[in-house]
Amino acid sequence: MVVVRGASGMSEDDDDTLHLELHRAADELGKFAARLKIHRSNGITPAYAKEFMDSLLTNVTKECFKDGADLIGHVKAFMLTETGTLMASLVDLKVGVQLTSGLDDNVFKEAEVTLHVIVHGIWDDKVKEASRRGINKTIKKFNLDLEVIQDYFETEKSIEHHIKK
Repeated sequence: MVVVRGASGMSEDDDDTLHLELHRAADELGKFAARLKIHRSNGITPAYAKEFMDSLLTNVTKECFKDGADLIGHVKAFMLTETGTLMASLVDLKVGVQLTSGLDDNVFKEAEVTLHVIVHGIWDDKVKEASRRGINKTIKKFNLDLEVIQDYFETEKSIEHHIKK
């Protein structure tokens, strides 16, 4: 099925909204992504970073489930630091977060974290709200400073690649 912008006789906004709803009805997946910068003046050890990533993915996922998600598609995060990288992946809360560390043993003060959340059963706006709650809960628990570099929840971008111009 090809949707041509404006072909329905509706306004562009209504046409885009309808197309997004049709797309979401087909896959029933809600998505959210963000790039974050975290900082801790006392420094972050590799063990602390692993605990943080585990907590981040778990908290975000649990918040999504509180809002009605019924299945994890994939919740993952990638941490980049001056001492290496740390990848975290969650596909089942019973299994837990799987970590792959490329961090050396040195302490670092800041890191960039890219978070991707895909869950079934709630739409993007609910995934965004739940993810933000999970992020804030984790930041507070680990006493970190947070800067949101980019929040990838943008309706225009999420439907852009589905519309023929």
